Amino acid sequence: MKPSAWLIGGLAGLAVVGYLGRYQVTSALVSQQDALANHNVQAFLAMLRGPFEGGGRYDTLYHPSHNDPLYDPSAPLYFDGYDSHPDIKIYFTNPKTGQADYTTAAGAYQILYRTWKGLTLLPGAPQDFSPASQDWFAVALLKAAGALAPLMAGDLDSALRKASPVWASLPYTDSGQVHGSYATAKRVYLAGGGTIAGAIA
Repeated sequence: MKPSAWLIGGLAGLAVVGYLGRYQVTSALVSQQDALANHNVQAFLAMLRGPFEGGGRYDTLYHPSHNDPLYDPSAPLYFDGYDSHPDIKIYFTNPKTGQADYTTAAGAYQILYRTWKGLTLLPGAPQDFSPASQDWFAVALLKAAGALAPLMAGDLDSALRKASPVWASLPYTDSGQVHGSYATAKRVYLAGGGTIAGAIA
C-alpha cells in the first residue's frame, strides 16, 4: 500500500522544518506585502541602505577602499537607470583571501548581479532594479536567510545574526570586510522606528 500524498507531504514538511529550522520556515510564510508594510522591516531596510550598505542611495555601486591597490579612481561610483541590475564589475582585494577579486554589488542593498537574476525568478518578483524593487529583493533575501520572522517579532539580535552572512556590513559577518557594530545597528534601527521586544531587549 502506497502512502498517501497527505502523509508524504506531512513528512516532507517535517523534514523541511528540521533542516531549515523554525525561523526559516516561519519567515517563508510571511508575504512580501506584509513584510514591506511592517515597521521593523522598514527600519531594518533603512539601516541597511543607510550607513551599512548603500550609503542612503539606490543607485550606488561598491566603493573599495582608497588604500586597496586595486582601487580604480576612474571606476564609476553610481549607475544610471533602473531598468535592470547594472552588472558592473568593481575590482578589489578580497580581505579573506588577499587575492584580486571583483564584485557586481549594486544598489541600496549591494545586491550581486547573479543574486538579482535568481531573485527575479521568484513568484511575483519584479523584473527591474527600481528602488521599490530593490526593497522587494532585500525582503526576499531576509526571508531566505530566516531573518524575517525574528525581525518582525522584534528580535533584532537574531535577525542580525541570520542576515550577517548575506550582508558583509552587519555585525556578525565573517567576511573579513569592515562592518558595523551591534550598538550602531541598534541605534540606527531604533531611530528608524524599529522596536525590540521587551524580553529580548
